[in-house]
Order: sequence, then C-alpha cells, then structure tokens
Amino acid sequence: MGLTPIHALVGPNDSGKSTILRGLRTVVQFAVGKFDFLRDDSAVPAGPFDPTLGDKLETALRARLPGGFEYGLEHDDRGLWADHLIGNGVDLRDMRGWNAYGLIPRATSPAVVELARRLRGPARMVHFAPSSLRAPSPLLLDDRPVDFLDASGYGLPAFYDALLSRRNEVLAPIQSELRRLFPTADRISFRNVSPRKGEPEIWKAIEITLHDGARIPTSQMSEGLLYFLAFSALQHAEPTSLLLVEEPENGLHPARIRDVVGMLREISKTTQVVMATHSPLVINELTAEEVSVVWRTQAEGTQVVRLNETYDYAQRSKILSNGELWLAYADGVEERELREKPSTAP
Repeated sequence: MGLTPIHALVGPNDSGKSTILRGLRTVVQFAVGKFDFLRDDSAVPAGPFDPTLGDKLETALRARLPGGFEYGLEHDDRGLWADHLIGNGVDLRDMRGWNAYGLIPRATSPAVVELARRLRGPARMVHFAPSSLRAPSPLLLDDRPVDFLDASGYGLPAFYDALLSRRNEVLAPIQSELRRLFPTADRISFRNVSPRKGEPEIWKAIEITLHDGARIPTSQMSEGLLYFLAFSALQHAEPTSLLLVEEPENGLHPARIRDVVGMLREISKTTQVVMATHSPLVINELTAEEVSVVWRTQAEGTQVVRLNETYDYAQRSKILSNGELWLAYADGVEERELREKPSTAP
C-alpha cells in the first residue's frame, strides 16, 4: 500500500486500521528509538510494540539505538518475556514487556529519563480524548519540545502556554479562526491552578474568554471547541516525519470536519499524515487515491486496497461521492460489496 502525503484508512471495527497505525509508528520508533513519557509514576511497561509480541517470537530480539544504546527483548529468569535498555552504565530491567503506547515510566532514575528524552524520534500518534484535553497540566520546561504530553492530548494548556512564550506569532491566526467558528468567543486565556490542594506547585488550566468578559473553563466547553483547540495546536507541534491520527471526526460537528481535514492537509505538506476513520465526511474531503479500505478475513487476515481500485469505482463514483460510496457498499464486516463484484451483478 503506497501512501499519499495525507492518507486515510477506513473499514469495519477490528479490521486492523489501528494496528496498521501502530505498526507504522513501531517501524519509526524502532528505527530511531522514540519513546513518550508517562505523566505520572504509573507502573506501565515501556516500549513501542504490541504487548503480545513476546508470544510471537521464538528467539530474543535486540536492537542498536542511537548513542551506543541497546534495547533488548528476551526471556527473564522466570521464563517471561521482558525488555531492557542498556548504555552508558544505565540498565533498566524493571519493565514488564512491550506495549502499544510507546510509554516509558519516569519513576526510577533521572539517568533513565534523560536517556529516554534523547531517544525521542520523528513519530507522533494522537487519539484525542475530551477528558485529557480538559485537564490542567504542568508547564513545559524551556528545554522541552512544544508537544502534547501523551497521545490523548493531555497537556493542552501547557502546549498553548509554550506557544504564547516561544512562538507568540502563531496564536493570532488561531484566535482569529476561533472567533470565526465560535462567534461568542474572544480569546484563549489561562488560569493558574494547584494540582492538589495546599501544594505550592502551579499548573495551567486553559479557558476561553467571551466577548462579554465571561471566562469559560474547559469543564464547560463543548467537545467541538476542545477538538478545535487541539488540532489547531497540533499544526505547531514539534516537527515530525510521521503523524498518525485516530478518528479525527470524534466530537466534531459535520461543518468542522472539513476544517480539521484542512489542518491535517496543511500538516501533510511537510509531514506524512495517516489517519484511521469511520466517517464518510472525512472521506469526502479526500481523493480516492488518498483513501484505503481495510478489511479482515479469518483466512487471509488484514487486507488493504485503495478506494479507486475497488470494484467498478469509475462507474460508481459518477453517482456517489467517495464517502457515500463507502457508506453504500460497506457491510461493516468484510466490505465485500465494496471491493468485490456483487453476486447479483450482470
């Protein structure tokens, strides 16, 4: 499957769309050793791969990473698969195997955290969640890249605070678009909060100030407004070579989907963008060459074909838009009527 600069995967649930995204991220992470950080000390295993990878390997897996470091996946003394990171006197063996998130805990050693920071690489995956976008967050230190703190969009206030202090010029067009799309809104504003009552540490919470001076906290913002802020910020995140987006249509009014796809198309001028979607409206904003249909059968596993290469596309597309075509012929299981000649066809 060749990828256009912006490309969408569409198909039934459990057809393999998200797996393809994670696979693409894994290739990039494995090539450059990219890791993300947890925002707390949760005991989550580290590594960018499928948690069942160990069950699929007969021998140990080792990889050389930049800077003379080594990442290994091998049997531990209990016969279980475990991974470790070794280099410059650092040996981290307290993880429980590869996972799908590419997270590394920051709890153990400052040396490990610094090592992981140096191994960050050019892949970003986002699947925005309203609860994460609403949450206050700690500020980004000056030596940290401008980015979300995890794939769900946690760190949105810190992201905008960093833009305000480092790249103030990019906020004016975002504010202008905010006023156009949400006529009662005047500007993005912030509030200083304490993460826990009585603690001196200061976090940021994001708000919207209305034309009448009222300040709207994220708890009262619509999901559509939250997603607008998130995708607008995404355009100004630390540059990457690969951006993977899960369900960009979530929480958006149909009229806003065009705006979001437009933002992603702008990003695709310098970054490969791949998204997984269930929305015919997203597909309508793309050409047939920019959409691939994904399905899965028990015998063949996950299969992929470009939309313009599906059965009788030339004739069908004269009547139906790309989104309508997928909606009309998709069966939600194997998309058979979309990709194969119907049994009733002459």
